[in-house]
Amino acid sequence: MEGKQLQIAAVVIAIGTFFAGLGTGFAAFGNQDGSTKTVLALRGSTTVEPIASLWATEYMERYPNMDIQVTGTGSGNGIETGKLNLTDIGMSSKDPEPYINRANVTEMYTRIYPCAFDGIAMIVQGGSSYAPADLSLDDLANIYNGTYTDWGNVSGGQGGVPIVPYGRTSDSGTYETFWKKVLTGEAEYNDTAVQARTGNEAVQSAVASTSGSIGYVGLSFAAPASVDAVTIEGIEANKTSVQDGTYPIARKLFLLTGGKPTGKVQDFLLFAISPDAQAIIEDAGFVPLSDVLANESYYMIWRESFTGP
Repeated sequence: MEGKQLQIAAVVIAIGTFFAGLGTGFAAFGNQDGSTKTVLALRGSTTVEPIASLWATEYMERYPNMDIQVTGTGSGNGIETGKLNLTDIGMSSKDPEPYINRANVTEMYTRIYPCAFDGIAMIVQGGSSYAPADLSLDDLANIYNGTYTDWGNVSGGQGGVPIVPYGRTSDSGTYETFWKKVLTGEAEYNDTAVQARTGNEAVQSAVASTSGSIGYVGLSFAAPASVDAVTIEGIEANKTSVQDGTYPIARKLFLLTGGKPTGKVQDFLLFAISPDAQAIIEDAGFVPLSDVLANESYYMIWRESFTGP
């Protein structure tokens, strides 16, 4: 028992030492001689892409020898390339676990790490009056299954204005989260009525330029004046409501690797979960991990140095 307590104490001290050192130059991360460029590639979710890009920018400023390349290709591609080691780190806005075959030797050692939170915001054309300021989950289900085709069908909506719903393609993590949390299997997503777009920016742009439109995007894409976010069930999407789950369409965001992360990959993952890196994305309007989840995610990455495959 005493030995086990000592092991736990050692882990706690190590974690405390790590976080204490974050404000003094990240000495634990990588090499700083700047002699050669080391490339680190991240691919996947267009929701995680701007978050990872902020981390990449800060990390490269601290470590000029690193060349971190972040590419938004969708969560489906991020999971596929991540689990098969076709990229250093995959990015996903949906839980990758259901898409990993743990019985397959190629995929069985895939690691999954929560890296941030996100709320899926419902947006309408900026400055418009056709949509009410609040929508229920039932309203959204009826809009996206094709039952409601005119804003007059929605309580508080403007009659005579056709509803033009925009959404994401079916390989998107945002699409899957919306389908699961809004339609809940009771109503079908009407792929014919919904105009699919690739990426959050494409949905945002379409809604901004189309009267009568509505679309769903990652929370950070709901900020421009060209679109207005509506509340859902009377709840605004913000840091508190997304972290505590009271906002109805909230989710975790993930980074994944095809095996145990080591070297440059482990270093960057540890940085991404650090308080400084989480503060960077919060300042930019994204939702960081809660302290509890950040500590859990950090420990998952840190312990890889002492585990098997």
